[in-house]
Amino acid sequence: MCDSTATIIAGVIGFVGALIGAIATIIAVRFTINFESKRRKQDLIDQAKPILINYSDDIITSEDYKKIPQIYLFSNNNENGQPLGGTLKNTNNGILFLDYVKGKKNSYFPKLSSVIDRNTVFLFYVMLVNGESIDYFEIYCHDIYGNKYKYIARINSEYDNRLELENSEPISIKMKK
Repeated sequence: MCDSTATIIAGVIGFVGALIGAIATIIAVRFTINFESKRRKQDLIDQAKPILINYSDDIITSEDYKKIPQIYLFSNNNENGQPLGGTLKNTNNGILFLDYVKGKKNSYFPKLSSVIDRNTVFLFYVMLVNGESIDYFEIYCHDIYGNKYKYIARINSEYDNRLELENSEPISIKMKK
C-alpha cells in the first residue's frame, strides 16, 4: 500500500508539474506573439512616418525649379495676402498628406491636392491674412495609416522670410490603434 500511494503521489506531482509547465509555455508564447505584433506594427508606422527636411534655395538651380512640379498653397480664402513659404523635401520614408497649417490666429487650408510622394521636393506657400504678423507655423499632416503629426516651421528673416522647419522629426499628435 505504501508503494502504490507513493506511485500515485508521484504521478499527481508529475501531472501537476506538466500542467504548470504547459500553462507557463502558453503564457510565454502568448506574450511573445503580442510583443512581436506590437513591434511589427511600430516598424510599419516608423516606415510610413513622413519625414520632412528643409531644402535650401541656395542649392536649387533654375533647372531644378523646372523639375519641381508641386507647389502647395495654403490660404484662409484670402487671395490678396502676403505669401510666405519655403522649399521642403519629403524624404524616402513615407507618403505625406498635408492637412492644414496653423498660425497664431488663423488656420490655412490647402487649395488643391495635398498628397506628397516619397523623395519629393516641393514649394510650400501660405497666403497670410492681411495684417497678420507671424513668426512660426504649425504644419499638420498624416501618414497612410491615419497617424497624425505636426511640424513647427519658423520664419527665417535672414533669407527673405523663408519658412524653415525647426526639426525634421515630426511631433506625434494622434496614433491609430
